[in-house]
Amino acid sequence: GNSTNSLTCRNNVDNSLWNRCLLEQPLGVLHITGDLIQPFVNPRGLAVVGACIVVGLPICVMRGKAIFTLTPASYSAIKLSALHFLFRISYSQVLDVMLYTVFRQRRPCTCSWNAGPYEQLGSTYGMPSGDSMSAALFAAWIWDMAASSSSSSITATTSTSMRVVAILVCGGVMIERMSWGWHSLAQTSAGAALGVALYF
Repeated sequence: GNSTNSLTCRNNVDNSLWNRCLLEQPLGVLHITGDLIQPFVNPRGLAVVGACIVVGLPICVMRGKAIFTLTPASYSAIKLSALHFLFRISYSQVLDVMLYTVFRQRRPCTCSWNAGPYEQLGSTYGMPSGDSMSAALFAAWIWDMAASSSSSSITATTSTSMRVVAILVCGGVMIERMSWGWHSLAQTSAGAALGVALYF
């Protein structure tokens, strides 16, 4: 397992890179970055973001004409995309819980603090990672919006920036889930792959 002066962890699944406990102590830059991203792309946060886009888009268009312009077709496309995104987020969470009971793979870490009793981190099962699935869904949505820039007012630079943000969001959340010990590399990879598959 992994150990420090105050923390000792055991692997619940096996010792392979895919399944072992990757709990990180002390916290690194990537871990902290993931911590900052994760609250905004968890299922509840994403539902709020999607709903705000659907409700707030007309207000932004009416109030922001001096800043940006949207054609009626672009406006409809963005609104429809946000509604589809909300739908995908809702059924991804049902699928996540269902797959927990199908795979029944434990979360990777059982840890002891200061020589105390060993306790598993998180709930019983962790395959696939629901947060990684949601982050990948969000990243796929951003990527898709960037890919459709040729038919909207989005510039090439903005499109590239959106793709970079999509990669950082998905990767950051995966790293955060692994470095806290909630999920293994296999669990976060499976979640991210399912998120992308569910979107497209």
